[in-house]
Amino acid sequence: LEDQHARLLEAWQEKAELFTQCYDLQIFLRDLEHVDAWIGNQESFLSQVDLGDSLDRVEALIKKHTDFETSLDAQQEKIDNVNTLAQALIDDNHYDAKSVATRQTTVIERFDHLRERSKVRGANLENSFQLQQFLRDVHEMESWIQGKMQTALDESYRDPTNLLAKLQKHQAFEAELTANKARVDTVSKSAEQLVQDGHYAR
Repeated sequence: LEDQHARLLEAWQEKAELFTQCYDLQIFLRDLEHVDAWIGNQESFLSQVDLGDSLDRVEALIKKHTDFETSLDAQQEKIDNVNTLAQALIDDNHYDAKSVATRQTTVIERFDHLRERSKVRGANLENSFQLQQFLRDVHEMESWIQGKMQTALDESYRDPTNLLAKLQKHQAFEAELTANKARVDTVSKSAEQLVQDGHYAR
């Protein structure tokens, strides 16, 4: 009778251990499924190729990306938790340890890949921001130059009346050209820097 009781206890302990392993596996799979779904959503967010076609649009995209990176950092705790659960199952010689290890590796690799893609997108958005700033500056300078060209091509100087006023106007015009040379030089240097940095729009 004692022998049967001992075998019954042993069978009970084996079943209890199996149930505990099954329960722990379900906890792991539940958390893994949540993380997996979240990573899938974030991968689709990063598949966007829009880098913005104006300064305002790029700034909006950068804000969205900053929010994305914040959520990525917040999700790190859940990734760590899934990793800890998986490692505990593996260390306890879980009956499905091989599958758990494979899924653990897969989710960690996907999350790491997500971080890398996020860094690349962030860098691309920064490059787009620099380009849009440059294009804005070029547009402003072109508009300014076109306005000054109209003044320079004005033929009213041929009229000999009021020469002193025309001379003063011309001197003010030359002073304005000299004062804005620094702006032209800055735009030119920005262009050279973008080319030197290997900017995608060069």
